[in-house]
Amino acid sequence: MKDILGREIKVDDLVVAKGTGRYSRGLNVGIWNGKSVRFKSSNASYSELFLIENPSENELKYKQEILDQIEKEKQAAKEREAKRKAMERIPKKELIIGQEYRDDKGSRYFYLGQGSYEIEGRWRNETGEGVLLIDTHYENKEYSQSDYELFERIFTRKTLPRFVSKTNRKVELNKNINVKKEVGSGYRKSFTTIKINLDEVE
Repeated sequence: MKDILGREIKVDDLVVAKGTGRYSRGLNVGIWNGKSVRFKSSNASYSELFLIENPSENELKYKQEILDQIEKEKQAAKEREAKRKAMERIPKKELIIGQEYRDDKGSRYFYLGQGSYEIEGRWRNETGEGVLLIDTHYENKEYSQSDYELFERIFTRKTLPRFVSKTNRKVELNKNINVKKEVGSGYRKSFTTIKINLDEVE
């Protein structure tokens, strides 16, 4: 990588970067990491770089603060990963259809087991088959199987998330589910229908 004067920039060199994007602060001092510029708080995109050659004592101190922050974040990431791996996974045979579970990253899903679904509508047409899950987006509404809103975020995965705990929400589900919702208005009014078949429900 070269700066605006054509000088070679190496990894961990201190540079002045001209930021890009809506929230850019203009000029800022950071470290070139080989792909982008690392500032104190984050990586950022840039349009131009100026290499700081023979940095002063204050500039070297600032550089060290950035390096210390990077190391701190790496250590925190290692600790989070170690904590995640230490969580005990719920065996698949113990998973309950219609139960909401939390995975090792904190995301929550309703588990529907193996099955298929079909969404038909003017604005959305989609099918899926495999492990069926519903992304709950961290909300806490109580649902029944007649609620369209419960199933509109249904999706499939080839493998299960690493579920580590269950919540207090559970929905009783039949083998075949059919829900619909009126969308649009006036001449644009139509229905979107979601049909689901749960292979593991009798």
